[in-house]
Amino acid sequence: MTPQRRPPSATGPGPSRRIARTAAALGLTTLLATVLAACSPLSSEEIPAEPTEPWVCDGVSRQTIDLILGEGYTVTQLGEWTDLEADPFTCEVNGIHGHVVVDVTQRPHATAADEGAQRLEAWRGDGGVQLENPLGVTGEGYLIGSPGDLVTAGWVCARRTVEVRLDTVWLDGTRDQQADASALLLQLLPYVCGNEIVPGVDYAPGDD
Repeated sequence: MTPQRRPPSATGPGPSRRIARTAAALGLTTLLATVLAACSPLSSEEIPAEPTEPWVCDGVSRQTIDLILGEGYTVTQLGEWTDLEADPFTCEVNGIHGHVVVDVTQRPHATAADEGAQRLEAWRGDGGVQLENPLGVTGEGYLIGSPGDLVTAGWVCARRTVEVRLDTVWLDGTRDQQADASALLLQLLPYVCGNEIVPGVDYAPGDD
């Protein structure tokens, strides 16, 4: 006797069942994202254009760091704005939700142009996206990296290079880490590459 075969529609879930399963999966994904956002240790507030006191390091706003990392971090400052010729300025913030580092270096007059060009070329080679310059300061900057891993916003002006790095910062969709790195960089540019006074230091390093 020849065995009877089931019609194709009976061998698996029908279209309506597959649609229902897909909808359920999408609903679960949306629910998970909502729960993560609700439980996020980070605020969704945007970083202001201008930094405000108090400062975690000279010229680096506590409010900005709080927005990027949330609560629970330690701060180390190395170097001084008043003596960038001798040592770079570094503000390193280590928190339970990630790390933020600000580095400002000053290049010797004789090699400033070549070293600056090499840094820019390296950023481009790493797939950097050129940053806008709403402040009209001298120089050029790029944004490199992937959120949740390492995001770098960097700028090269006449004799200085500044880098803002967000390393393994908490990633749950609450904040845009690339926007955060860029915003912190823009807060620093007026006194890294301009002539504004570093807040709390009463010193304008300029960029000659």
